[in-house]
Amino acid sequence: MEDDFVDDEVQPEYSAIGGGVDEHLKEEDMYNVTTKIFSITTPEGATLEQLAANAKNGLFWEMPAELKTLLKQNTKTINRSNVSEKDLDGDLGKALFLSAKVISYHSNCPKRLAVDIPGLVPTVYTSSGRHNWVIPANTQNTVVGQSIMDPENKYTRYMYEHNQKCNLKTLERHIRFDIDHNGQVAGMDSKGIGWKVLTDNLMQPDSPFAEHSEAIYAKNRHIFDNPDSPFSQIAQVPMAIAREIFDEIAAPLKQIEKAYTDFNMWKVRFRPADMKPWNAIDGLARDSVVYGSDHVGFEVEAKLNTPFSAGLDLQLSYVLNE
Repeated sequence: MEDDFVDDEVQPEYSAIGGGVDEHLKEEDMYNVTTKIFSITTPEGATLEQLAANAKNGLFWEMPAELKTLLKQNTKTINRSNVSEKDLDGDLGKALFLSAKVISYHSNCPKRLAVDIPGLVPTVYTSSGRHNWVIPANTQNTVVGQSIMDPENKYTRYMYEHNQKCNLKTLERHIRFDIDHNGQVAGMDSKGIGWKVLTDNLMQPDSPFAEHSEAIYAKNRHIFDNPDSPFSQIAQVPMAIAREIFDEIAAPLKQIEKAYTDFNMWKVRFRPADMKPWNAIDGLARDSVVYGSDHVGFEVEAKLNTPFSAGLDLQLSYVLNE
């Protein structure tokens, strides 16, 4: 391939995508919203002593792999309880949380348990930290219906509209860096956003690409001469210019990517709310204090080694990106 475009690095100063600030999207703003209830519990047979040895950084709840696929949108219209992979749509790596609600909680653990949920900002404050929820010790099933929705990263309508026009996957198709083994020329889809940004800038009197405009035009005359052609073609553009345009467009798109929660990696963590080790004895002796140290020792030993069960029902509404 000819090296007509070989030149020093070009650093254009322009903005491919502007900025706007508004509120995080809500359920009523979106189509194809999926709502699921997650029964998030500690494992059967867990004891404080065992967790002190095996779960020093917290106890994690994760959905079984075979059920994660069912988090995708069900596209069937009939017999929707019987689905296969072809009936499910969406990328589990790109979940956008729209609402989150603790429906109920329970625990027969002698310690208060903090619950940390990825994708949500902790809004429950304790003397030792902040969490998404704290389950009281020794509490029967309690229905609360409490919203805990505060997204870790906001995803606004502005971001949504721009992501619909072009996401990173689309951008990588529109600007290709693999067409020239010498690394001098990149390819741009003549119907893509990269080529539009380039040609819009070429027309500006202070274009950062002014010195390259003639060469770009000469190399792609067939495209410039037929701007209304319905057919997509690959324009040849200097590598440095293509890279600058790609990076400029990609910057806000990468910020949008950060707003998603990855369901593939989603794990909810339980920890003692006081942030002390699972087998710390603080507060474990209550009923037997008046009977002396021997009774206290028995009570503490029993509570450290008696299996407990705790958990909450979490209702999440979300959409999955394609």
